Amino acid sequence: MPPKEKGIVSPTAQRVLLALATANDANPGEPLPLRKIAGRTLVGDTQLAARVLAELDLAGLVRTHVMGWHFGRLTARGKEAVRKLGLSKT
Repeated sequence: MPPKEKGIVSPTAQRVLLALATANDANPGEPLPLRKIAGRTLVGDTQLAARVLAELDLAGLVRTHVMGWHFGRLTARGKEAVRKLGLSKT
């Protein structure tokens, strides 16, 4: 289900967003393996991972240059959402 307001995402998407932010902090500047991180965060539920990545994409929190969300990046809006939601570990 798409978010009701830009930048507002489901609790499941917030979990994936935190995992993506953690990976981004560990490897700044590197493309993130979005599908792999989302799949691991959601205990191998690849269909849910795809829906969550679509939700994050629609909210403008992640961006990818190829279909399927194999690799991509957190957007500035995504990084800000991590801070606003209090999801950052730092």
